[in-house]
Amino acid sequence: MINPAQYPPDIYSALCTDEAGEVIGLDEVQLLDPIPVERIPKLIAHLGDTDLYLAYQCGLVLAAWGVREGVMYLQRLVDIRIDKTADFEPHRLWGQDNVYDVIAEALGIAVLSGFDRREIAEIIKSILKLYGECFLESKLKQVLIDLKEPELLPAIKQAMSLALDHKRYY
Repeated sequence: MINPAQYPPDIYSALCTDEAGEVIGLDEVQLLDPIPVERIPKLIAHLGDTDLYLAYQCGLVLAAWGVREGVMYLQRLVDIRIDKTADFEPHRLWGQDNVYDVIAEALGIAVLSGFDRREIAEIIKSILKLYGECFLESKLKQVLIDLKEPELLPAIKQAMSLALDHKRYY
């Protein structure tokens, strides 16, 4: 959870509160319906922030809301292999960075928000290429089940092979 003292009150509120100002956390903010459109410009403005973790959190929320800038930001994080330079999502038990699992989850929510599922599937293919080398717990698996995109089957098969090559038996 974000520390309220870490960011200005308006950013903290945009990332962590519901419509009434109640703190609900970033995971729940991603699921707000209707989407609080007045927050979108503020979050987009922080996608280029020097605080990479803040930019990442803004990207997660925007992507989940189906905002193109957020989806493209998350795609860029996958493309540049953010796991090589930052540790955004250390797993609570294993300590390994679970960033791509969290990104996949936000992208899956983007489909529910009306974002083009084929575009999301293309980004998911990029994440599947990292399977085995990078730690993923279960959120990507749920996204794959929900997407039901047959074109992902070859990438899933390759991901399973990569996991076995890296002795990741999940």
